[in-house]
Amino acid sequence: MISQYDVILARLFIEFFSTSGAALFVYIVLNTFGILPDVYDWSRVILGWLIMGALGFGGGALMAGITEANEVVEKFIPAFQYLMLPFSGCFFMLSWLPDSSREALLYVPFPHAFETIRAGFFGPGVMTYSSPSYGFAWALFLAGCGFLIIRMVRDHIEG
Repeated sequence: MISQYDVILARLFIEFFSTSGAALFVYIVLNTFGILPDVYDWSRVILGWLIMGALGFGGGALMAGITEANEVVEKFIPAFQYLMLPFSGCFFMLSWLPDSSREALLYVPFPHAFETIRAGFFGPGVMTYSSPSYGFAWALFLAGCGFLIIRMVRDHIEG
């Protein structure tokens, strides 16, 4: 019998590998035409990408459980995602910020993924701030909470 966990894990693998493949394809094309430079340290890029994937999985598991428990919450997820975007570190580097702002944003797990990827792309020429273990700890926490909620509401799931 296929469980809710099987569906969530299958979605994780499909989304992660398809997004990874698309990102790698874009990088290869842009690098071939000289638009993007060679990566300085692939291990850091991959580590940051894994943090991002783990956070996405943890957040997705949490949202899956919460929306099954309360369908009204589903309407607020896109708004929450847009509100979190300015805090993600996607559009700025933490080194550009004043110390107090940087310290506050280091409590948010998403900048750790982006900063780790930047460290891999640009190397020591760019100051980055990240703690991969902090990002993975948050991902584990989010996934744990999500699976706990899914377990509590699984009797209400149709299928």
